[in-house]
Amino acid sequence: MGIEIYVLPKYPFFSTQLLCATTVIKSIVGVAGGATRAALTQHHAIRGNLADVASKDSSQETFVNLIASFIGLYMLTLIKSQRLVF
Repeated sequence: MGIEIYVLPKYPFFSTQLLCATTVIKSIVGVAGGATRAALTQHHAIRGNLADVASKDSSQETFVNLIASFIGLYMLTLIKSQRLVF
């Protein structure tokens, strides 16, 4: 995301290449994160309660994403007067 925010405006002629590269990097991170999450969930499920641990993890993740969305919207309202020119 840093590449998309800081580098892309400086090199608009390479936007397709940069966006493809950042998308590949995001997908690699997503696969690694999913594999890590599955391993950690299995590790924490000590009494055959893998489904319970996974559902609790999922509900906590949903809650955190909801709070982050509200914070992001609040921050956007704070900086709405600033305009970014590409």
